[in-house]
Amino acid sequence: MFRSILVTFALCALALSAHAFKPELGAAPEAMDRIEYVDGTPVDFAALKGKPTVVYFGADWCLPCIERGRPTVLRVLQKYAHRGLQVVFVSMDDNRLRAAKQEEAAQTGMRIAMARQDLCPPGKCPDGLREVGAFGRVFVYPTAVVLDAQGIVRAKMDRGVGVAGGLESAVLSVLAP
Repeated sequence: MFRSILVTFALCALALSAHAFKPELGAAPEAMDRIEYVDGTPVDFAALKGKPTVVYFGADWCLPCIERGRPTVLRVLQKYAHRGLQVVFVSMDDNRLRAAKQEEAAQTGMRIAMARQDLCPPGKCPDGLREVGAFGRVFVYPTAVVLDAQGIVRAKMDRGVGVAGGLESAVLSVLAP
């Protein structure tokens, strides 16, 4: 009995992993139409084509994001930006932090996006949005989706350990030699 409960729990946990959500590996992601850059412009995947891109979902209230996810993303960006890597950080923080995220974007070189202000006025979405539009639903933070230069999903990883352990090799697989 205990074993069957354990197996069921493991299968449920696996089903909620980053690998189970849209966009699918080998596909182009659909729009994140509920998200906008902190300057108010829409996130447009077509505009990101031509360079490999990491789309990173995290938040300041998320301990694995702060301890493992974001430091890994920043390290990989700093290491490979000269080879064309770009990062879009989708912050699941409340829009009360928008000004701070604008400063962070300027300091780190990452494009930072947040929930559209018309959907989540400051103070109304303390945990951000999990449904980011046709792109799909983000189940776990942190999550990273790696796109190649053609805008195709080549890797997905979640949780601090997954992002810290897999992001650099996934990025290397999409960088031009």
